[in-house]
Amino acid sequence: MADRQKSRLCHKFQLVYERVKPVFGLAKQALLRPTLKQMEAMGRFLHTLSSASFIGLVTLIVASHWSSWTALQAFLLLTAGVLLFCIGTILSKGE
Repeated sequence: MADRQKSRLCHKFQLVYERVKPVFGLAKQALLRPTLKQMEAMGRFLHTLSSASFIGLVTLIVASHWSSWTALQAFLLLTAGVLLFCIGTILSKGE
């Protein structure tokens, strides 16, 4: 009985894998060789994440009591925001 269940499970896994495999191929292609529009979309997404980092930074500064932990969090949010903004700018430059 256990062998039969394993066989069914393996068969179902194989069916799911065959349907999902092309999606992974497309995702790999989009990440390794993105088109111009994909690069611009990634740049816009990184700018959105950068904005979220800056909003989080301002919220942290206004709403929390300062300690060394809060200062570290503020520094990390500022660093992340600047890096995401710069990388987003590079990707959004267009050609």
